[in-house]
Amino acid sequence: MKKGLYAKYKGEDYKARLIENKVRLISYNATDLDKGFKEKKYPDNYDISNLPRVYINEVEQNEIEDIYEIELIGVIDGLEVQILNENVNEYLVATSDVAIGVELDLDRKDRDTFMDWVPKSRVKTITHKKSIIL
Repeated sequence: MKKGLYAKYKGEDYKARLIENKVRLISYNATDLDKGFKEKKYPDNYDISNLPRVYINEVEQNEIEDIYEIELIGVIDGLEVQILNENVNEYLVATSDVAIGVELDLDRKDRDTFMDWVPKSRVKTITHKKSIIL
């Protein structure tokens, strides 16, 4: 599931974070070592057996070709919800709109938060891409 901040660098799209005047690019592909990425070093006290190999590259903002935010929206029975996560068969959806939460029979987590796992077959996904100006 692709959502969050991304940057295009040397023709490739990477997950990104803004760090002061730089952009931190995040990759899970060892071939990016050839593009200046360095493997993330975990602290010695971490059990790394289940952690992914992550490659990081911090670059100047002017080296970035494009930077953008991706938001993933779900539509269930014509009503919009946020998509927070996914597994093989379902999306974890949420809304703060009480009427939508009640209409879709989502689990109420607190006063104004409704959340539940919903079969992917019930959810139409809409991706919004918004360019960011640095």
